[in-house]
Amino acid sequence: MDTALFLQAEEYCNRKGMSIQQEDRIGFGTDGSVWHSSRDTAIKACYRKDNYRDEVRCYEIFKNRKIRKIKGLSVPILEGCDDELLVFEMTIVEPPYLLDFGKVYVNRPPPYRLSEMPNWHEKLREEFGEHSSKVYAVLSALRQLNIHYVDPRPGNINFGDEEQ
Repeated sequence: MDTALFLQAEEYCNRKGMSIQQEDRIGFGTDGSVWHSSRDTAIKACYRKDNYRDEVRCYEIFKNRKIRKIKGLSVPILEGCDDELLVFEMTIVEPPYLLDFGKVYVNRPPPYRLSEMPNWHEKLREEFGEHSSKVYAVLSALRQLNIHYVDPRPGNINFGDEEQ
């Protein structure tokens, strides 16, 4: 576990009058780690400013447009953020959900096209099965918001059924 990220998240919580425990980590990846807070929210600490900024922008877009769901999938709601600590707080969502906007391009397309990557469509069908067409619809809906989501995987997109 990355102690520096935990300390960033813990400092955010101290400033907001809540707490987290290291053992309450509910997610982690190449962008950062997420903990369950005493306020029953999720606290994410990020490694890099660019990923933090883009992810917070996504949640601000959802909040400003009052978007709670995209194609039937719940998205977390931004509760607060700290640009100095690279930490933000969001609601916890239950399946079906869409999460983890750490690898997005906001208001600009990625430098590559997912659909042109070798075996991308095949991998998507393999990972999502009968839900692959729904994933394409979610990605399209996000693009209409100028959010280019490049990390569609079952851990981030959950349709709430046993098959997945």
